[in-house]
Amino acid sequence: MAKRFDLFLQQGSDASFRVVLSNVDLTGFSSAMQLRRTPASQIAVDELTTGNGRLQILDSRTILVTFPHEKTETFPESLVYDLEIQSGCGKITRVLQGQIRVSREVTRV
Repeated sequence: MAKRFDLFLQQGSDASFRVVLSNVDLTGFSSAMQLRRTPASQIAVDELTTGNGRLQILDSRTILVTFPHEKTETFPESLVYDLEIQSGCGKITRVLQGQIRVSREVTRV
C-alpha cells in the first residue's frame, strides 16, 4: 500500500525532496510520477520520470524528486500525485501518493 505524503510547494521556486524506501532495493528500477488537478483528470499537469531526469535513483533506497521553477510557476493551487517504481522485469508498484498545495507567487520577473 502506498504511503500518503502531502506536499507544499511555492509557485515559481525550485524544490526537491528525497523519498527513502526502507522495504525495497531500487537497483535496476525506474520511476514515474504524474501531477493532475484531480485523480480523474485526463491531462497531467506535470510528469517526472527517471528518463527525463526529474526523478533520480540515488542509491538502493533513495529517489530524488526535482521541481524546477519553470514548472512550479505554471502549477495551479491544488494538485494530486502518485509515485510509482518499476522493476527491471516490469512490475509496477505505487509507493507514494498525496496532495500538493501551491503557494501562489506574487513576484513575476
